Amino acid sequence: MMRTRLALSIVVLAPMGAFACVQLFGIDDGILVSVPEGGSDANGDSGPDAGCAGRITVTKNDHFVTNNGPVPSSWDFTDAGAAVFVIASDGGLTTYPGQGTLGSFTVDGVPDCVEYYVTPPNRQTGTATWVFAKERNLDVSEWVVGKPVGPSADGGAQLALNVTGLTPWTPSDVLGMWAVDSNFIGLVQPFNPGDVMGVANFDIRSVGGDTWLLQNDTLYVLDTAFVDASVMAGATLSTVRQSYVATNVTTPSGQTTTIDAALTATGQSTTINIAWDHSAFALHAGELNPTLQGINQFIFIDPNPVGGHGYITGSPDFATYVLPNGNGSLESFPVTFNNPFPAQWAIDVGASFFTNVDITLDSPTAEGGVAQTQSGFYGASFFCLFGVSGSDVLTPDGGPMAPLVSPVLIPKINGQDLFTHVTGVGVEPTLSWNAPSLGTVTTYYVTVRELSVNAVKPSRVNVDLLARIFTSSTTLRIPPGILELGKQYDVSIDASYSAGIPSTSPTLFAWPQCDATILSGVFAP
Repeated sequence: MMRTRLALSIVVLAPMGAFACVQLFGIDDGILVSVPEGGSDANGDSGPDAGCAGRITVTKNDHFVTNNGPVPSSWDFTDAGAAVFVIASDGGLTTYPGQGTLGSFTVDGVPDCVEYYVTPPNRQTGTATWVFAKERNLDVSEWVVGKPVGPSADGGAQLALNVTGLTPWTPSDVLGMWAVDSNFIGLVQPFNPGDVMGVANFDIRSVGGDTWLLQNDTLYVLDTAFVDASVMAGATLSTVRQSYVATNVTTPSGQTTTIDAALTATGQSTTINIAWDHSAFALHAGELNPTLQGINQFIFIDPNPVGGHGYITGSPDFATYVLPNGNGSLESFPVTFNNPFPAQWAIDVGASFFTNVDITLDSPTAEGGVAQTQSGFYGASFFCLFGVSGSDVLTPDGGPMAPLVSPVLIPKINGQDLFTHVTGVGVEPTLSWNAPSLGTVTTYYVTVRELSVNAVKPSRVNVDLLARIFTSSTTLRIPPGILELGKQYDVSIDASYSAGIPSTSPTLFAWPQCDATILSGVFAP
């Protein structure tokens, strides 16, 4: 989908008692962010209501990361229709007009210290980011992979790689591609065991975000193969052994473009020294969900064109190290891989810890007429990301990789255990939790999902993302317009830490970054 200029609005809540900061208002497929209280206001005062008086100023100065470096792009609010809405006790709205310019807009006349919504467009996915705040200065800038505009891939195109020079193919090998300017990523296992050449076909199409057709783009092709890790029994290590770089690649809409990809090991040979403390993650595993069914741990090493600006989704891996049933010990070992990317690009190392959690739905259409269950990597996890300097992973204390924040504690819905199956909670239930026992939380965010039985395979559950709600509070009321009577839902609650990022910049990230995510039981209004 082509990016378009979107209207930006703010919704303001009048004070509603002790929990005014969590009385949220209608949201549909968006993200809300609650920014914490504190600091000092324009008059120099400090305290719970500091920084929430006077003019509202919102800035959005983005950076688009391309193969040749970042491209700054300020959002044009000149005619974006910025407005402010105060929600009255009767549900009516009072509108306050805003004044926009390139990179920012302002709104005057809003009552002091009332909450408001900002809906800046999310350039990465094309959906709205919702910001819920009391403070009068917000930065909703982003670092986005891909160029600002390009030819749409909605119509689709085909890319055929005529690959030669393969190390004899094994079933665990993967062929990956990445074209950064177009935000195109492809991963396939296209060959038969023992193949040293073959043709791999990729579809280029926008799915869930902006993917452009390639237009004079640089295409990186990565041959990732299993390596005998010789580190721990049961572990598997896969690394990029060979690569190919194609320049000036263009893929016209509706056509097939063929590229001869002769793989070689001519990229830079890179070694990263891994030190990983399993026990630090395992110590808090039970807090993710009390019904977890096994532990899956893995490390990944990725190219990162945005450098210290944090996590990017979907980049191909230089290396993955999987330990299905970690023993809670410390591991230290080197990982070597082929790196064809520009020397100025950064490298990040992630440590992830997933648990399997059953989902059980009450449904007359499920198999057996009562319920249905799905297990899998679903929502309960640790995810920590660190930068690299030379061959060393940059952890805050210089020690092994370990979680920087632990999960929230004692989560409840309307005062009931959130981990259990709860019904009759209403369409605007209140979630609450205690702060984690480990680390400092930059922000919490709650992801709300609708669950339903798959019509084709009743043994499976459909999971639809409805909203992500960012907050600094440990009490949060799910706003109207998300939940409906007669349907079933779950939520995940992330305790998130990102180094040096203030909560007034909710759309920015930085290394080191760490999330601890709990998964609720199923609940129904």
